[in-house]
Amino acid sequence: ATVLADDARSAIKDLQLASADVLGPNPCVLARLRGRYRFEVLLRGQLAGDLQRLLDRLRGDKRLSVKAAGIVVDVDPVSLT
Repeated sequence: ATVLADDARSAIKDLQLASADVLGPNPCVLARLRGRYRFEVLLRGQLAGDLQRLLDRLRGDKRLSVKAAGIVVDVDPVSLT
């Protein structure tokens, strides 16, 4: 999770996305589930297009491989808890 957050921060700088920010990684509310530790990384921004560019960059760099790392991408979550 730390590597993903650092990569996202680097991509934000490279893409010059002034409205985008990274929060975390932080432990999830259920920090351990079925013997696995869980963390969340929150990507936020004022412009949806900036966040889409950031996600595209992370996918293109193979940093956001949903199947390989057990990553879940929730766009516009109902709750952050």
